[in-house]
Amino acid sequence: MDKTARRTWLDTAAEILASPEPAHALEHLTTGLTDTFNVFMGARVSWRNATAQSPAVIADTSSFNRAPHWDAAVRTVAPHHPLTQFHMDLRHLEPSLLIDVTHRGKDMTQTARDLFDEYHLGRHHLSLPVVTRHYTTSYGLVRDEPFKERDVEDAKELQRLIVGLETHIRLVRELQDLRPTDAAQANTAQDAPHQSLTTREILILEMIAQGKTATGIAARLAISPRTVHKHQEHLYRKLGAQDRLSAVLRAQSMGILKSSDPQRPNSMS
Repeated sequence: MDKTARRTWLDTAAEILASPEPAHALEHLTTGLTDTFNVFMGARVSWRNATAQSPAVIADTSSFNRAPHWDAAVRTVAPHHPLTQFHMDLRHLEPSLLIDVTHRGKDMTQTARDLFDEYHLGRHHLSLPVVTRHYTTSYGLVRDEPFKERDVEDAKELQRLIVGLETHIRLVRELQDLRPTDAAQANTAQDAPHQSLTTREILILEMIAQGKTATGIAARLAISPRTVHKHQEHLYRKLGAQDRLSAVLRAQSMGILKSSDPQRPNSMS
């Protein structure tokens, strides 16, 4: 990866480590993968690692960059996907291309072929497996044009970082599950949603208030416009806003942004 991509991933890692919500942290991670590899769809498939007493079993699946109904499609396809079988059965834990796996003899079953055709998945797939304490998670990336060897090398370079971030997200989720929740805590969270805004989200919010477009913000921060849009979605949700203007007004009313002489946010993305 070039210096800009590495710097972007350092920023992404900082956002993930600062996020108190595992779901938001995971969104930052999948957005980073989407931008780095320019994919139109991705899937996250996790399985509990095999032991002497039990084989590996898929425990969780989800999609990203597609509508929610694609989660069901991923659940259907994942057990039959050659890359999933390749990593689970052979415990090959390096980033791999579908075309290379099929050339190695892990051919697609007729069921897999039918599912690929049904969901128009093509044949250009890259998997990035990461191993944590009890689980292996494979990030499957799909795009229209072929992946190149450079993409595989970039995935290998990212792999150790993704392992650390995936481990962090799992630990935060486990701690969250152990933490008692009650109505008072929920009300406190609603009264102060700005406490969950990350540093990057606040910075983007300030630029929105200055009237900058997503393209302008992306150029300033050396990230893609798509990443900016993802950050906007996150801060809209946290602020309970519907668009750029309502987000700025809401932030000003809460004291997150100064309300003195604001520039009307550009409605263009």
